This record gives sequence, C-alpha cells and structure tokens, in this order.
Amino acid sequence: MTTSLTAEDFTDADVDRLHLLVTELLGNCRDLAAEHAPGGVWPARDGDVIDEIERAKQVIETLARSLNGTRSALRRIDTHARQRHTVRRAIAERGLPALASVD
Repeated sequence: MTTSLTAEDFTDADVDRLHLLVTELLGNCRDLAAEHAPGGVWPARDGDVIDEIERAKQVIETLARSLNGTRSALRRIDTHARQRHTVRRAIAERGLPALASVD
C-alpha cells in the first residue's frame, strides 16, 4: 500500500538537503553546458565522427552520474520521510501520545 506523505513527514533538514541537491544538480548541468556547449551550442569539430560520438558519450556519462547521485539522495530523503510517516500513523492508530522525534 502506498502511503501519502505529508509536509510533517519531512524535517527542516530534509527540505534544506532537497534544495541543496537540486541547486548542485543544476550547477553541474550549467558547468557542463558551459564547458561543452559554449553559447548553448554543441560545437562541431573537424575530425573523426567516432571522436565526436565518444565526446558525446563522455558528456552524457557525466550528466548521468550527476542525475543518478541526486536521484539516490532524493530516494533516501523519501525513505526517511516514509519511515516517519509509518511511525506517526502507528502511533495515531494506537492512540499513543506523539513522540517528540521519530528520527
């Protein structure tokens, strides 16, 4: 069963981490574009098409690593929020007093 998370399932640290992660991801994208596509255009190079393909693969691999790292970190934030949500729901269902922190 999928639970619907609420804002209270996330800590202030989660929100701060989310903003930092997305800022870093966008910065990595910006830096990659500035390095490999100055002016927003992938520059043509004289030479072998195989070299061009390899260069493109390297850019894509760099971007994929950055995206995957961000995705993994967001998944961890989501997992912790789901754990907090489950604890809160169990406490509410049993009529127990709320805990100060469930982390």
